Amino acid sequence: MNELPGRLALQTAFETPVPSLPVPATLTAGNRPELLVVDKMARGVALLGRYGATPALFGLKVCPGAGTVRVSVQFGLDKTSTDWWEARAPEHLTNRDAARGRLFLVRSQGATRAAVYLVRRVQDAEGVTRGEARFDLSADELDEAGLLIVEVQGVDQVPLWAQQQLTPFAPIGVRIESVDLSPVDDHAAPLVHQLSVGGFPSARSPSLASPASSAGPPVQEAPGSPPLPAHLEAVAMRSDLFVASPGAPAPARWTLRVRLNRPLGPTPVDPDGSHDPTLGERLAWPMPAVAATGVTCPAHDPAASARAFLGPTDVARSIARILLGRRGRSNRVAGAAAPKLAPRSRTMKADLEVDAVMSLTEMLEDLLGRNCFRVEAVGLSGIWLPEPSIVVRSVEDAACVATPSTSVVTELAEVDLDLGEFLPEPVLIGALFDQVAMRAMPGFDHASLSWELLVPTG
Repeated sequence: MNELPGRLALQTAFETPVPSLPVPATLTAGNRPELLVVDKMARGVALLGRYGATPALFGLKVCPGAGTVRVSVQFGLDKTSTDWWEARAPEHLTNRDAARGRLFLVRSQGATRAAVYLVRRVQDAEGVTRGEARFDLSADELDEAGLLIVEVQGVDQVPLWAQQQLTPFAPIGVRIESVDLSPVDDHAAPLVHQLSVGGFPSARSPSLASPASSAGPPVQEAPGSPPLPAHLEAVAMRSDLFVASPGAPAPARWTLRVRLNRPLGPTPVDPDGSHDPTLGERLAWPMPAVAATGVTCPAHDPAASARAFLGPTDVARSIARILLGRRGRSNRVAGAAAPKLAPRSRTMKADLEVDAVMSLTEMLEDLLGRNCFRVEAVGLSGIWLPEPSIVVRSVEDAACVATPSTSVVTELAEVDLDLGEFLPEPVLIGALFDQVAMRAMPGFDHASLSWELLVPTG
């Protein structure tokens, strides 16, 4: 009597056995036999493939019994990604903007491993914005067949404050650049809290980071930026959002560096006439006293900033209040008609007595105290997270340096975030401002702000 086989399988004598991918190895082409399974993914030749829908996956045949394996999957976003999304995204979407950021989850062996956030820029190398997800698989997570599954899935529910920056059905059109497998020995440092800031190289914030991992080239420091400690570097964020993915247990604490570029005068005068409803002609703005290279105004030093960094509109309104006898009553001039000013030179220097301008640190503290600035953290798998603790502090040895060639003055501040001792799942983190309060501060808007994330080097 013939015994039944221990496992049913469809195979004939004419089939060629599929080779297993050894460890370590790197897979960069989709026509390799080790790429055993694909679902909603088109194979490539110069790259592994491209996703055509969400969720989507691919499966690799890996040699089992290799112990713990570190998996690194590199993704890419290019012009073709946008074209694929336009052609394949559901037609019923009212918000059809494929140029926004892409946020998606990376899963393997049935568990969520990381989240990737990509924001495409045409100036990226080769026109491709790259990001990466890393995770470790223990020996018992790979069965004897050695099938390693990597799945991507779009984030269905995102908070309202992030919807305007994200593209729905995010994986559609995303490239899979490569998959790297490497063994993890007992002495290897664990992966801790990978940080995705919108483009590759992705920042990683482990205090015990792998020496082989790179947080990418540091930000080009602007004049007045103090030197960072040797163990830290600044990674430029592509928006006011970033994503943190958990790894080995470690506190979820990070530092954001805020850079404010305030405009300087004099402002060119338009000879065609009025651009301000308050006055009949546009007034030039006098150059502040700090507009010389090397002149610095330390944070929290109002005496060094005796002149407010006001725009032409603010100066014009202040002059109008003086002329109308309404100074001090309101920030706006009442009345439907603006006073007719006598013809005068195209450049007017107004000797106004204004309050000392607040430094960037003071502005952030003021907004934070009025609940007009906050940092939100939302778990991408539905787990509730406590509100992060926020501390705003000035940057030691930082100076707000005016640069006449660019007509801007740069200030720095730092925001310390604390999400607690444990990160349970990938988290989307965003810095939010109240728009009304933001507009009330001259020279303080989204266009003048840039964000950096301070991460350990190496």
